Amino acid sequence: MPKRYVMSRRVMLALVLLLMICLSACVIVRSAAPTPPPDYTPRPTPGGGKNSVDLTATDFARHTLTVRHGEDVTFVVRLDSGPHILCLGTNGQCNPNLPGPPELRQDGGFSVDAGQTLTVVFQSPGVYPITCSIYPSMNMVVTVT
Repeated sequence: MPKRYVMSRRVMLALVLLLMICLSACVIVRSAAPTPPPDYTPRPTPGGGKNSVDLTATDFARHTLTVRHGEDVTFVVRLDSGPHILCLGTNGQCNPNLPGPPELRQDGGFSVDAGQTLTVVFQSPGVYPITCSIYPSMNMVVTVT
């Protein structure tokens, strides 16, 4: 056998082995999906009532809400969201001098994080602007009849 033929055969064999090693490293092994325990109950984001307002990452899911005086309003920060600081005011500017629930009149607003809720009671009829001091474009109005 000529040396040239033997050498090219060895090179070819080495390339085939290298290709097989590379392909075997790329094999994806999928494990079975985990099975939850029999007593598992999924936990949705809290809230969800008729006077509930979801907060997304940077906005209110609804921008207006009308309730009767004395009713609760629950602000629900979605689990896939981040922190928010809610207060009475507009365009990210809190105004503690506006009438409304004391939680929203706190100096600097009320901080809520992902998965948390804030439930407030609007005692008096009126129109209440609510904003987030972290996201100035986040504004909504609660009208109380």
